[in-house]
Amino acid sequence: MSRAQKSLEASILPALVLCAAACREPPRDGPPALAAVSATPAVSPSPATLFSGKLAADEPSSSGRADLDGDGAEDCWEAQDQGGSGSGGVVLKIESPCGGPASTIDTSSSFGHFLALTALPPAIGARPRLVEGVIDLLYGRAHLRQLGASGGGTIDGSFHRLLDHHLHVPGPARPPFAQTGKYTPVWSPGPPALPPSQVVVLSDPAYRSLASSLKPTEDLPQAAPYALLAYHAHNHHGLKQVAQCGPREVYTTDHGVIVHDTDRGASSWVFVSTGVTKLRQPSLGRVACAGDLVAADRHVGDGVWELLVAEPRTGRYGRIPREGPWSLDERALTVGEETHTIEDTARALSRP
Repeated sequence: MSRAQKSLEASILPALVLCAAACREPPRDGPPALAAVSATPAVSPSPATLFSGKLAADEPSSSGRADLDGDGAEDCWEAQDQGGSGSGGVVLKIESPCGGPASTIDTSSSFGHFLALTALPPAIGARPRLVEGVIDLLYGRAHLRQLGASGGGTIDGSFHRLLDHHLHVPGPARPPFAQTGKYTPVWSPGPPALPPSQVVVLSDPAYRSLASSLKPTEDLPQAAPYALLAYHAHNHHGLKQVAQCGPREVYTTDHGVIVHDTDRGASSWVFVSTGVTKLRQPSLGRVACAGDLVAADRHVGDGVWELLVAEPRTGRYGRIPREGPWSLDERALTVGEETHTIEDTARALSRP
C-alpha cells in the first residue's frame, strides 16, 4: 500500500469502522435456501435523491451575488456548464467579497463514476463557512454530510461501500476467482432505500489517493489542500427485489446490490458498480443468491462482463471474467464449463 493510500485510510477508515463495528452482523447458523424471484415492484427515485443546489439547472450559464459565508459582505459568482459525451460539470468563479480576487472551482467528472472529486482553492477551502456557501450553491446545504460514526448527518451505506472500494487494494487470485478482496460490511436498520445524493469535505492529504481513479492528477493542483467529494446517487435510478434466500432478500438498483436480513431487520450494500462507460445505462445483469452467497453479473464495458460473488456477512468477494452462461444454487457455482461446489467457493473467499 502506498503512503498516500495509508494516509487516506488513516483519515477516513476509522470513521467507517465506527459504524461498521456497531452494525456488523453476527454469524448465522442453518441450512442454505433456494433463490426465488420476487414480484416486488420497483421503487422509483424521489426528488430527494437529487442534488438541490441554487444554480439554475436548465441554463448553461448563470451569475449572482449573495452573502455565501455569512460575514455581512456580498460575494459574487459566475457559473458555466461544460462537458462532453463522457464527462461534465460546472466551472464556478467566486469573488469573496465582490471585487476581490477570483477563485475558480471546476466540478467536472466522468459520467461513469458515482463519485466526483473537486479541488478547492486554498482561498476558499480554508474558510469553512464559505465552503458551506459554495456547497449550497452547487449541491444544496441539505446534502452536506460528515465522515463519522453512524447516526444523523453521516454518509449512508452505499457511500461507505464506494469509499471502501477506493480504500482497499484488491487481493490475489484464488480459483475460481481471478481476483479476491474484502470490504467492511455496514448494516443499517430497516429495509433498503435509495440513497440521497451527498457531499463531504476532505482535507489534504486524505483525498489524494482518490485522484488516480476519479480525476486526472493534473486537474488537482498540488497547492490545493481541500476538496469536495460528491456522490451522485441519483444514478441508481430505482430499487427492486430480485431474489430471496431464506430470510435474506436481495435488492438491486441499476448499479448496486443490497441484502436485507428480515430476521435482524437490517440491510447492507454488497456492491456498487462504478467506473463504467456511463451510469445512465444499467451495469448489472442477472443477480442470484444461495445460502450466504450473492452473485451479480456486471457489464464492465465494450461487451465485457464479469461475475462478482460476495458473502455479505463477512464482506469477502471475488471476481470472475465471464464469457459463457453461469448459475448459482445451493449446491454449486457454475461459470461456463466449470463447476465449483458451494463449499469450495466459500472456502476460496474465506482464505486470508
